[in-house]
Amino acid sequence: ILAITISGIGEYEYALNSKLTSDFTKGTENLKFTFKDIKPGLNTVYIRDVNGCGMVGSQQLSFLFFQRHFSPNNDGIYDTWKIIGTNNTFYKSIRAEIFDRYGKVVALITDKDDIGWDGTYNGSKLPSNDYWFNAVLEDINGNVRKETGHFSLLRK
Repeated sequence: ILAITISGIGEYEYALNSKLTSDFTKGTENLKFTFKDIKPGLNTVYIRDVNGCGMVGSQQLSFLFFQRHFSPNNDGIYDTWKIIGTNNTFYKSIRAEIFDRYGKVVALITDKDDIGWDGTYNGSKLPSNDYWFNAVLEDINGNVRKETGHFSLLRK
């Protein structure tokens, strides 16, 4: 969910990833709007005044999705664990350490375009279990984002 709140005098409409007139929508409140189901990656919000003042603002935002599970069974659906939404020009670097329940580092992701962790350690398949991660991402403005969490590796 992306909640937009602005200030100003005017009647505003909002659009996500499109400047086409048909894609702009008015909110239930003039100075607030909420977008739902935002896709991971770079997204641009556009705001315009419907009284003919044109585009009053836009901002590019990055959304990330930290997978809650993966199943490395080669079915093409979440076969690896990765942070979805980093493979763009917004991020300069990424470092994600993956740990088992004993705190042992079992994988390291340092490339924002990496296909992800496949559930192996030194060539051996690790068992279904919960795993934890520490992630540090640096964007093009030098801002650092740190995230921690856990996810499940599912094998059938």
